[in-house]
Amino acid sequence: MFFSHFKTVPYDMNSDGVYDEIVNLTNSVRITEKLADDVSLYEYIVVTDGQRPDQLSYALYGNTKYYWTFLLTNPWLRNFWNDWPKDDSQLLDYSLTRHYGVAAMTNDSLSNKFTLGETVRGILSNATGIINEIYVNNGYINIDVTSGTFRESGEDILGLSSQDAVTATSVRNYAYSPKYHVDDATLQVVPKRLAGTTPKTHLDLDTADNARHQRLKVIKPQHIEAIYEEFLQEING
Repeated sequence: MFFSHFKTVPYDMNSDGVYDEIVNLTNSVRITEKLADDVSLYEYIVVTDGQRPDQLSYALYGNTKYYWTFLLTNPWLRNFWNDWPKDDSQLLDYSLTRHYGVAAMTNDSLSNKFTLGETVRGILSNATGIINEIYVNNGYINIDVTSGTFRESGEDILGLSSQDAVTATSVRNYAYSPKYHVDDATLQVVPKRLAGTTPKTHLDLDTADNARHQRLKVIKPQHIEAIYEEFLQEING
């Protein structure tokens, strides 16, 4: 296996205090700079939906062992689990999991309402949760649900400490909440208005990122073996 040539380092991959031994790629800097400087060594391709790194390596080079080179040529690709282009189903699952909690959307003013960490209750559903964030300009509160299920179609939300209340027009996964709003005429980022602005949700931005990541910079097939050998020499020092 190619990575047997590499030294390993301890790394807490899940931020849970448990360290795994992973391959140390820090010696790749010189080769990465060479690839960045010499445009004759690489080209751009589009990853098809559901295509894994090993499958792309085989499609390009006739061998699965070169999948790690995609990490060298694409600095944004920090790990294959989170950053590799996803198909529609994978992307939705990823975004729903990544953006934790629910967003209670409202057209009511949130200025000087509720407090962070306050417990709130849905008047119709009787569901409860704790306020993580209050987005005054974007018109919603982010809630960590502690019991029950808030009504997706909306309901009144009551703060149990402050006794503040708003009418939520919908309560959905945080991924569907707006990261920001844009003015329909100028396309500038602006606070939410009742008309004339369009929300850009966290899912929208994840989808845009995923589309950009489908265009991958790869080493040309005629150069892959030479880069492989040079990289191996660099690692062995």
